[in-house]
Amino acid sequence: MFHPYLAARRVVADCKELGLINAAVFYFENGELIWSYSESLQFDPHEPAELFREAKSAYPALARSDNGDGNVNVCSLLETEYYQLLLVQLLHPSQAEEESLEERRRRLAAFVFGDDNSFRQSVAGSLGIVSQKCKGQTLDEAVAYFEETYLGTKYNDAKMKRLCTAEGREYLRIHLSRWFTM
Repeated sequence: MFHPYLAARRVVADCKELGLINAAVFYFENGELIWSYSESLQFDPHEPAELFREAKSAYPALARSDNGDGNVNVCSLLETEYYQLLLVQLLHPSQAEEESLEERRRRLAAFVFGDDNSFRQSVAGSLGIVSQKCKGQTLDEAVAYFEETYLGTKYNDAKMKRLCTAEGREYLRIHLSRWFTM
């Protein structure tokens, strides 16, 4: 079972291995701060609530705000029915302005799928199958397997055209990069 405190500690403790410079996690229930955890970041008592409001208004995108010391708070929010986790990093402006991989994936998904949720879910299911069928292979091999197996059969006509655009191909690669490496 997922336990948010253990997940938060793991993210913060392993932030360097995850490619993060630093991290703080705030746990909210019904918008009220219950606990927080960080090994390297300090916040004024009012800041978590303000960062939470900013992240909630930007959701599902990342929220970016000036920290006041020349750096930028980059916040992402994980919401469930029962609680919200706020992940915060403090980054130099040049790093904070870069589009995250997840932001890029979401933007590409909006381009490829529009509001066609059944198409989006179908592709996600197909990619899940690819992740199982291609274990131990490279990202290029997994993409090729998807294209050979699904394009022109399960996805044809307009759907195939959308997946074959540069944006569609990039979306597939980003999605599959969760499980496969170059």
